[in-house]
Amino acid sequence: MTDTLLKHTTFAKLAEQAERYEEMAESMRKFVLESTEPLAISDRNLLSVAYKNVVGSRRSSWRSLNAAEQKSEELSLKQQVALEYRKVIANELVEKCEDILGLIPQCQARHKSADYEDQVFYHKMKGDYNRYVAEVEKKRPNYDPVAESANAYEEAMTIATAHLAPTHQVRL
Repeated sequence: MTDTLLKHTTFAKLAEQAERYEEMAESMRKFVLESTEPLAISDRNLLSVAYKNVVGSRRSSWRSLNAAEQKSEELSLKQQVALEYRKVIANELVEKCEDILGLIPQCQARHKSADYEDQVFYHKMKGDYNRYVAEVEKKRPNYDPVAESANAYEEAMTIATAHLAPTHQVRL
């Protein structure tokens, strides 16, 4: 591993300890883009934790605003502001999901086809982030996040059932 790549993972670990997940995600994004090797399990987990937290906070915010917006039937000023703010958060969430969804194929391409654990991990990850998009956005031309999510989960399950033990942590 080069010094630059080591610096990215070291920074990501420090950012995780400091709970600065945006910076952690950015560092791991750079790592994936600059690396030519398959991600080690520890690096793969850093990438996963970073984006899970970045997207998770936005999902939580979106759900809170959605609930506040639904409380009253009349369109009050608070509801209007909540709706506008919810759209901003939804856009951020979709942007972060698209970011990781763009990195996943690069990660997959570096692994051997016989590395079933990694295949299942990345397909599940793809399913998760498409599902998160589906929570806040409906279909758009040439992209149906629900279908993409279902396809990714099905592929993960097919590979896991055929090649991983029933008790394997990635299969569970």
